[in-house]
Amino acid sequence: MPSHPGNTTRKKIAGIIFCVALGIYLVAYLLGPSYHTASTEISPPRYVPLSRLMLPDEVFAEVVGSDVRAEPIEIDMARVGLLDRVPVLLVTGLLLAAAWLLGRLPLRWLSAGVVLGRLERHLFSVACGLGLLSAFTLLAGLLGIGSSPVPYLLLLAITGFLFWRTRGQAGGDGEAELELPVRSAEKDISVHWNWLLLPLAAVIVLGAMLPPLDFDVREYHMQVPREWYQQGKITFLEHNVYGNMPLGVEILAIPAMAAWPGELDWWWGSMVGKTLVGCFSILTALLLISLGTRFHSRPAGLAAAVIYLSIPWIGLVSMNGLVEGALGFYLLAAFAALVAWKPEGSRRWPVVIGLLAGAAAACKYPGMLWGVLPASLGVLLVARQRGHGMLLFSLGVVVGCGGWYLKNLVLTGNPCYPLLEGWFGGSRTAEQVSQWANAHRASTHSLTDLAGALIDFCGRNSFQGMLLIPFAIVGLLGIRTHRGLRWATCFAAFFLATWWLLTHHLPRFWVPLLPFIALLSGAGAATLLSRRPRLLQTMLVTSALVGLLLISYRVPFESLGHDNRLLVSLSELRDGPARAGDPDDDLVFQAHRQLNRMLKPGERVLLVGGATPFDLQVPVLYNTCFDTCLLETMVKGLSPQQRRQRLSEAGITHIFVQWGEIRRYRDSYGFTDFVTPELFDELAGQGLLEKVELEYPRDFGELFTVSGGP
Repeated sequence: MPSHPGNTTRKKIAGIIFCVALGIYLVAYLLGPSYHTASTEISPPRYVPLSRLMLPDEVFAEVVGSDVRAEPIEIDMARVGLLDRVPVLLVTGLLLAAAWLLGRLPLRWLSAGVVLGRLERHLFSVACGLGLLSAFTLLAGLLGIGSSPVPYLLLLAITGFLFWRTRGQAGGDGEAELELPVRSAEKDISVHWNWLLLPLAAVIVLGAMLPPLDFDVREYHMQVPREWYQQGKITFLEHNVYGNMPLGVEILAIPAMAAWPGELDWWWGSMVGKTLVGCFSILTALLLISLGTRFHSRPAGLAAAVIYLSIPWIGLVSMNGLVEGALGFYLLAAFAALVAWKPEGSRRWPVVIGLLAGAAAACKYPGMLWGVLPASLGVLLVARQRGHGMLLFSLGVVVGCGGWYLKNLVLTGNPCYPLLEGWFGGSRTAEQVSQWANAHRASTHSLTDLAGALIDFCGRNSFQGMLLIPFAIVGLLGIRTHRGLRWATCFAAFFLATWWLLTHHLPRFWVPLLPFIALLSGAGAATLLSRRPRLLQTMLVTSALVGLLLISYRVPFESLGHDNRLLVSLSELRDGPARAGDPDDDLVFQAHRQLNRMLKPGERVLLVGGATPFDLQVPVLYNTCFDTCLLETMVKGLSPQQRRQRLSEAGITHIFVQWGEIRRYRDSYGFTDFVTPELFDELAGQGLLEKVELEYPRDFGELFTVSGGP
C-alpha cells in the first residue's frame, strides 16, 4: 500500500531537522573540554585528541613510554616489553573460562524452558559463574583457606567432573534462533562489522593490565584483596573503612594471587584482577549485541555495542580498575534475564535473576538499590505465582551477595557498614559517622544544579559518548512498540532520579546506567538508518575512532591521570623510575619506590596521612582519613618509654608522614588535629625518631626512622 504523500513529506522534514540538530550537537561536542580539571588550567577541546591522527609519532612515543616533550620526538624502545603480559592474559582467560564452566553447570537446569540464543547462553554462564566464584572466594577467605590454590582447584575439578557427567541430560542446554522484532533491510549491515569492537577492546585490555594510578584503586580496590591474601583470611579492617564494603569484583584477584608463584604473587594476581575488571566492559558490549537483537534487530545490537564501548567513560573506568563498568554489566545481565523469562515455561529462572542482581549488590552498596530492588519489582510483575517467584529470586540474591552483608552483620552489627549507622549502630564514633556523612552527601539539590547535571549527562561532561544521547532520543520513539526498550527507559528514569536524590552526584556513578542508554541509542541508530546501512557503518566507524582516540589520550582522570603507556614493560612500570612527564611522575610514587629500595627484610613503615600503600612492596601500616589515626593511638598521652614500647610492639621501624595529603584532607574530608610538625619535633627530641633526609620538600612529606626499634 503506497504511503501517503503527507506522511512522506513529514518524514523528510523530520529527517532534515534531526540532521541539522545532530550537526549542531556534534560541533558543540567537539568544542567541549576533553577532560575535567579542578585547577585554573584550561582543558583543550575534544577535537585536540582527534588531531592525534596526524601525529602518529607522538601517539606511538606515548604508548612506548618515550619522552614526548623532546624536540624532535625520539622513539625509545628500551622500555617496551610485552612478554610479561602473556601470563597475565592467560590467567585472566583461565578465570573467565572457569567462570563459564561454573555458571554453565547450574544454568543447564535453571534455564529449562527459557529461550536463549547462543551468545546469550554463553554470557549468562560467564555472568553467573563470576558471581558464584566471587561468593566462593569470600567463603574461602572467611574460613582462612582463600590464600591457598587448593580450594579453587578443587572447585574447578568438581565442577568439571559434574559438567562432564551431566552433559546432554538437562533440557535447558539447547540454543535457539531469536525472532527479530524488526525485519532487517535487504542490504543489512553484515555481522563482519563486529570487528569494530576489536580495537576498542584491545586498548581497554592493554590499559587494564597497567599498574594502577587511581587513588581509590590503590587505597582499597586493589589494596584490600592484597591485605586479605597476605594475612591469609578475610577479616574486619579497622584501619580501612572502605575495606569493609562489598568487594565482589575486586576479590576475584585472590584466586589469581593464590595460583601465581613467587614473592610478588600478590602483585601479579592484582594485575590479573585489574585486567578482569576491564573485561567486564567487553562482556557488556557483547550482551548489548544480544539484547539489541532481541529487542529490535541485528544492526541495533551492533550499534549499541559500538556506541557503548566508544564512550570515553567506559574505557577510562575499565582501564583504571574502577568497578562501575562491572556493576553496569551485572545490572544489564539481571535486566536481560528478566526480559528473557517466560513464567509459563520456566519456574526456576528467578534464581538466575536474583543471582545476577545479587552480584550487582556485591559490587558496591548502590547495587542493592539499582539491582536488587528493580529486579524484585520485575519478578513481582512478571511472575504468575509471586510467592514462588520471589522465594527463588531471594535465594539467588542471597547466593550472589548475602555473604558480604552477613559478614558485616556478624563483625560489626551493621550489614551495610559504614552506612545506616543511625539504624544499626556500630563501632564508629559519632565524630567518624558525622565525618563520613558530610563527605558523602550532595552539596545541593537545587533545580539549577539538576539542570546542569542533566546537561552534563547529555554530552557536556568531558567523558560522555559522542553519539550516545542523539540516537538514544530517537530510540525513545520505539518504546511504545518494544516492551524491552520501554522497561529500559523506566529503569533509566529511576536510576537518574535516585542518583540525584541519594548519592553525592559524582558523574562516575552514572556509568552503570550507560549500557541501558546505549541500548536505546542502538535502536535509534538502526531505526533512523535502516535503509542506509553504509551511512550507519560510517557513523559507527566514526564513533569507534573518536572513542579510541579519547581513551588513548593522556588526560587527567579522577585523582591523578590516565596512563597510556600500553606497551611498556609491567616490571618497568612497577619499579620505575618514572620519567619526567610520565603519569606516575608523582612525589608519592617516587617516595614509595624509594621506601621499597631502602627498607630491609623485617622492617615496617607506618604511613601517616598516606592511604595508598598498594605500590609499597614492604610491610606497611596505614589508615584512611575516616579511621582512627594509628600514630595517635600509639603516642597520645604516653610517656617516651611507653611510646617506644608501642612502636616496637607494632614492629614499626620507619614513619613516613605526608603533609600534603594531610592538608588536602583538612581542607575537605577532615583529619585529626593531633598530627602536626611540632609532634614530630617532640618525638625526635625525645630520641624516638631520627629524620632521614629526602630529596623532597618538607611540605610534601618527611621520613623518620624509629630509634631503638625492633
